[in-house]
Amino acid sequence: MNPINFDQVNQIMGPPEGMTEEECMNLPVAHAQTEGQEVFISCWEMSEEELQLLIKTRKIWVWQFGDHVQPISISANYPFEEAPRVKESTYTPRDYYDPRPIEFGPGE
Repeated sequence: MNPINFDQVNQIMGPPEGMTEEECMNLPVAHAQTEGQEVFISCWEMSEEELQLLIKTRKIWVWQFGDHVQPISISANYPFEEAPRVKESTYTPRDYYDPRPIEFGPGE
């Protein structure tokens, strides 16, 4: 799986200290606030081979690196209020940074 760009991206998470971009790629995220919690949302796309394996096994394995586990949520549901727009992006990770958090609607 690879992280992909999406319309709400407003921050790029770089590799942690001590790692290079070759070891840990940049991660485009929507830095948001929901129900009083700060969240970072990323979107990942599967290759055709990964999709077929997911259909066959119905499993996703999550690796978290570091000395403790952060709370995590994994979902196939679109997390934003408006419908997604399909478009080809010319975005590159170094192009854009907006520190303003995204606000979710009620019940999000």
